[in-house]
Amino acid sequence: MEKFNFVFLINDNNKWQHVFGYIDHLTKHTEKVDKIAVVATDTAVLSCLIGTKIDWFNKALKDALDKKVEFSVCINTIHKYNLDMKSILPALSVAMEGGILKATEYQAKSYYLYQL
Repeated sequence: MEKFNFVFLINDNNKWQHVFGYIDHLTKHTEKVDKIAVVATDTAVLSCLIGTKIDWFNKALKDALDKKVEFSVCINTIHKYNLDMKSILPALSVAMEGGILKATEYQAKSYYLYQL
């Protein structure tokens, strides 16, 4: 049976619950889903900072990471908000090519893009 890969491009800090809901649903279908990735841009990056204390976000992120979901944050957004790259949660990677290009790279690898 064919398996699918998904990439979520999130640019709104208020949409994280949607993303984690989709991840929870998709990871229940291991017979149909192979890989999942998330690329955060704009205000969505603000939840990805070390000092951010959002209990439900931290729990959902840990659960997703335990399920091997890949997370990237946009370098352009880091610069836009004048953030220090060291302030990004260490479990997340920084998309040095930018969030849009990172999502496009996933698409080129046969990931289905879902933008929030």
